[in-house]
Amino acid sequence: MRYLDRHVLILISGSEVVTTLAPTGGIFQLNQAKILSSIYKKVGLLSSGFLTFPNEFRNSNYKKEESLKRLKIFRDYKKLYAPKRIFPVELLSKLYIKIALNQFERYILKYGKPDIIHAHNIIYSGLVAQKIKEKFDIPYIITEHSSIYMRGQHKKYLSLINKEISFKFNLFAVSDKSSEVLKKTFDLSYVGVINNVLSATFLQPTKQKKNKGTFKFINIGNLTNNKNHKLIINSFLKAFNPSDKVKLVIVGKGPKKKRLYELVQRSGRTHQFEFYDYLKQDEIKGLLLSSDCFVLSSNFETFGVVIIEAMACGLPVISTKCFGPEDILNQNQGGVLVEKNNLEQMVKALRESKREKQEVREQISFYTRDKYGHDSFIKKIVSIYNTFWDE
Repeated sequence: MRYLDRHVLILISGSEVVTTLAPTGGIFQLNQAKILSSIYKKVGLLSSGFLTFPNEFRNSNYKKEESLKRLKIFRDYKKLYAPKRIFPVELLSKLYIKIALNQFERYILKYGKPDIIHAHNIIYSGLVAQKIKEKFDIPYIITEHSSIYMRGQHKKYLSLINKEISFKFNLFAVSDKSSEVLKKTFDLSYVGVINNVLSATFLQPTKQKKNKGTFKFINIGNLTNNKNHKLIINSFLKAFNPSDKVKLVIVGKGPKKKRLYELVQRSGRTHQFEFYDYLKQDEIKGLLLSSDCFVLSSNFETFGVVIIEAMACGLPVISTKCFGPEDILNQNQGGVLVEKNNLEQMVKALRESKREKQEVREQISFYTRDKYGHDSFIKKIVSIYNTFWDE
């Protein structure tokens, strides 16, 4: 295969990428970097920052340098020994930038200067990319994944961002809804969209495993307030009787796990629930293929990768109207949207989902693998990068 003679650098400042303490950290960005390395001659990924409190006190094993064919990965995580929230934003930003710039200079000594930098998230990767541009004149784009702008949690960063970064058609969101939020936040006329992409695991067509009489709903995600699993559990308990052949599978870890499990125990219906911790992608795919409907109850999602993973496996989706999923499900017949925190709408959707036909599920899978597959992503990203190189 002939590779495009360009050097692309992925920048992730403030997040670990697949370490023992963060096994799913940066997994979507890593997936994109792997795809880019299949078409460009040289691709790097730099990940740096501070270990999340209290992980400073735990053993974190990670490879500081790693090669995956043409993809070169650099990791550098320092210990802060205090919660990051107690530090002023400006001071924390300077610390992140210092670590990332030192890492960048080590990288270019070994692999040379990149032709473009693709930063993931304004805080702190976008700030780092701006400093690199000022010193080395390397163009950059930013993909924003965070939901802080939807939640109104970005205000403490706003003056810093406006002072340091001048957006020039180089800011991208992961969904149309997120794009609208960012345009309003920064008073911009244009914020592009680069959807997240399916990993290779979910692009391989696989037949669903038929359940013997039991209809399985499944949810995958961190067990936090934002994911609002309580809505799913209470809706499930109201929608069905203890004797109904239905089951709710919940996959994930987080601070709400104990309370959610206690809620199920109090209902006296533990036989209709299954809980799993984090699983590998092939294990998640196996669970999805043996399920019948995916349910999301979040308050905010910038995109919803787990939704397209479920749809790639042929599952219809029920989701709250929480920004990103609205874009995905509005364009496809395999989904139902309900209002956030609306128990009655969720109950109705759960009951009606049992009527979905097999041929519809095959259509859902084909549509999703085509729209969110590697070819669609490559076509879009090459076009965007070329715009900056042609200037």
